[in-house]
Amino acid sequence: MTELTNISEENLNQIENIDARIELIAPMAKLGERYETLMHLPEFKELIDEKYFKDEALRLVQLLTDASVGTADNQAMLNKRLAGVSAFQTFLRETVQAGKSAQGELIQLGELRSRLQSGEDINDILAEDTTGEDY
Repeated sequence: MTELTNISEENLNQIENIDARIELIAPMAKLGERYETLMHLPEFKELIDEKYFKDEALRLVQLLTDASVGTADNQAMLNKRLAGVSAFQTFLRETVQAGKSAQGELIQLGELRSRLQSGEDINDILAEDTTGEDY
């Protein structure tokens, strides 16, 4: 860890806040990375993308339109299973999105932390920010 001498009390407080935020969002960034790694594996593509998201979803839709499966209980069960496919797909997409967002924030926080450690004033740093984003 970098020596934190000759740093203002305000900067030390900001660094503590940054460290707490990093600790909070690092797991989401890691989860996003793990999923991105998984989705490039041929086995994942075959099992999840092809067999589950496409083939299973199509099979459930076909069963829903089949008159012989027409009982209300069967229809409800098929609708729940189809909703499950959709919910899982949404979960994975949102996990990637949140992971990328967390990774970007980790980069920004790391840069801000370094600047504060070097003694730059937080107000000067924030005054330079033209992106409209808060650190």
